[in-house]
Amino acid sequence: MKLIQATMCLTLLTLVSAASAQDTPNLVGTWQGPSQGHLIDEGFVESVMTFEILDQQGRAFHGKKSWTSRETDEIITETFSGTVNDDGQVAIADHEDGGTFVGQVMGDTLTLQYVEGGSNATAYVTQLRRQ
Repeated sequence: MKLIQATMCLTLLTLVSAASAQDTPNLVGTWQGPSQGHLIDEGFVESVMTFEILDQQGRAFHGKKSWTSRETDEIITETFSGTVNDDGQVAIADHEDGGTFVGQVMGDTLTLQYVEGGSNATAYVTQLRRQ
């Protein structure tokens, strides 16, 4: 009887562990979508952003983001490094500006919020879809 109880207990623990274990989301690829925010010098702005995640090893990744300049219609590209946890929470650090994105990936949607302080104070939210 004790053997049956122990076996049932181990089976239950195995099932609970398997159900709660999640894989780290694979973010490699191109993500694109609308962005809306506020810049200290320009006021309220809207644009379309593209994030290309070039490589991912485990929970760490890197890539580049691009958008069209409102002043010159030139495409601006910057690089970044980031991490993602098993729950899909994302953190991204800009290489050039020192700003930070935080957000969440859910399926083919990546929602990010960006903040940058100081004389270039900026805050915006971007909702990207995997392309």
